Amino acid sequence: MQVIEPIITYAAGIWGGATKFKIIKDKLISLQRGFAIKIIRAFKTVSASAAISLALLTPLHLKVIEVANIETSKLTGKTELLPDDIVIEKPLTPSQLLHPADRKTIEINMATTQEDIDKNYNNHTTKIFTDGSKHNDGSTGAAFVVQINDKIKIRKKYKLHPSCTVFQAELLAIERACKWAIQTGVINLSILTDSLSGLKEIQNKDSTNPFVVSIHKCIHQICNAGTGTINFIWVKAHKGLTGNEEADSTAKQAASSHSKYEYDNTPLSYLKHNFKQITLTNADSYYKDSVQGQYTKSICPDIESIQNLWEAFKPSFEFTQILTGHGFNLSYLYRFKIKSTNKCPCNDNSEQTFKHLIEECPRYSNTRNDHIITCNNLNITDAFNIKKIISKESSVTSYTKHIKNIVRTLKDFNRHIT
Repeated sequence: MQVIEPIITYAAGIWGGATKFKIIKDKLISLQRGFAIKIIRAFKTVSASAAISLALLTPLHLKVIEVANIETSKLTGKTELLPDDIVIEKPLTPSQLLHPADRKTIEINMATTQEDIDKNYNNHTTKIFTDGSKHNDGSTGAAFVVQINDKIKIRKKYKLHPSCTVFQAELLAIERACKWAIQTGVINLSILTDSLSGLKEIQNKDSTNPFVVSIHKCIHQICNAGTGTINFIWVKAHKGLTGNEEADSTAKQAASSHSKYEYDNTPLSYLKHNFKQITLTNADSYYKDSVQGQYTKSICPDIESIQNLWEAFKPSFEFTQILTGHGFNLSYLYRFKIKSTNKCPCNDNSEQTFKHLIEECPRYSNTRNDHIITCNNLNITDAFNIKKIISKESSVTSYTKHIKNIVRTLKDFNRHIT
């Protein structure tokens, strides 16, 4: 599906609206069902909703809608996820960047202790520490503090829109620090930050990030001022460096403040994340609301339970039969008129479902008893409850052995039944 999905969703921004038609939706689901069945190694009769969900695939029609929403947002600069006055951050065009001949090679130095800073950068009388912060409630802030002769002289705070990222906040702080240096005539300085990702982006001469392009222009202006120099230094966060701790504290204050937004352009990553979450919610609803796959849903009622299941078990031909009810058991074979009865040979009253085989059939009492003994802290009912089984590694192992014993011998067990 990693190959097929991009092909199917190509130009979804143009045709994605067609997924509202049932015939289009059904065709997409039918296509995906075949791949899902191969992924989970299931019988071909397993329903689409069960197969796709057990394979942990995003239903194709929902993926098309997700991609269409992202593409439309990129094109229009607007999205239903945000107010009309908030726009999407767009990369700059090549014509807005510095001329290639003016782009500087930027080196990143490192300082892990206060001694490193004092020893290597004391010749720079002006040191600027920058930082960004994002709280759990989404509030975002950026700040820089100016350290002159080892004393904090200036603090600057900036509040960003909650949709902005820490990465944006880190870059905004560096950009504002560079602009402050130009405005105040400081031409010999060091900028210290704990954002390695931000520094790596600044190193990229061809970056189209709006903040980075502005920083490049500031560097060009400072370094062309004669003896001007600017050093970029990466420092480790929360290592007791006075300036860095001050910048961190000031950025947190900025995030908590009630100031107006200094920057409110939403990054595309924010939209992608939120559209992805919407898709995951809709995928869960698609699974739970489907009239098909009731047997599977009795074991795994939602997508989260499927995810938890596969974290404990490996998908296999044997285990998929247990999860779908589609296998060599008589209940299934009778349903498709392959056998004349659905009763288990162990008695004349019990239908041979996988539940019966796992929990009751005397033919498989040995591995069943081994599993029950392994689950010594679980009662009999919980010993066959998937949610309880996956909580204990030894139970997972004994349960896997039990079901593999059933499935691998079941075909021969039912062979004599016509």
